[in-house]
Amino acid sequence: MLMAFETVGEKIDGLRGDLQSVTPPRGLRCKSFNDRRVCEIGFAFFPGGHGVLDGSRAEITTLVLGSDWGNEVSFDRIVSRTSYDKDEKSFGVGRRLLEDAGFCVEDCFFTNAWPVLRSDDMPEIGHHAMREVTSFTQQCRGFFKKTLKSLQPKVVITLGLSPAWFVTPLVENTAWLPDEQKPRNDCGVPVNFTLRSLPTEPVESPSKVLYVAGVHWSYLSKHASDRWNTKDARATECALYELARKTAGITAANEQC
Repeated sequence: MLMAFETVGEKIDGLRGDLQSVTPPRGLRCKSFNDRRVCEIGFAFFPGGHGVLDGSRAEITTLVLGSDWGNEVSFDRIVSRTSYDKDEKSFGVGRRLLEDAGFCVEDCFFTNAWPVLRSDDMPEIGHHAMREVTSFTQQCRGFFKKTLKSLQPKVVITLGLSPAWFVTPLVENTAWLPDEQKPRNDCGVPVNFTLRSLPTEPVESPSKVLYVAGVHWSYLSKHASDRWNTKDARATECALYELARKTAGITAANEQC
């Protein structure tokens, strides 16, 4: 049972242990962190492998959910850096977006829906290969549920289509994907959907967590424009983040950090 006095860092250490149960099936071109030398130094979440910038914090207000760790080639470039939060371009873009929306990034946890590495130089963009492997995706959803239970965030921000698809059964709200006519897989998730089909406001799950469908930080300029069709798409995306923060009752960073 989780103790009330546990620090965020201690909770994440527990999640790192639970991550060992996430094992890709034979034949799927990805590897768990049990297969990697980096698991020995705990490089299982981002940024910097710990998921947070400050593990001594008392709580997590916000969880940011990416897709996966990319492929081994790109991952090796990441782990060779000494300061992920400063050197990783995608995280730098996202950090500024969160800060502009009033979030305190020290109170955010950053992780992935499928917490694994794609093998070798397997392509990182386009259709997400792991979406087709129902049993493994369910494993990963089980781990994500443990993450939510442990950290108890008020807001979950998904980055791109695949993480939005991943959380659909957990949101359990038709406002998340309102088109009931779309073909669905055996998990009840629409097979095909676009950025424009994602909700433009935060959506509350039965557990009272607010889910925000955001674009991926690596493609913020292009995909935000595709989604919002406005002259200042980044500002519109930032306003969505800010609305979620205010709706969840999270105090602005300049008032509490």
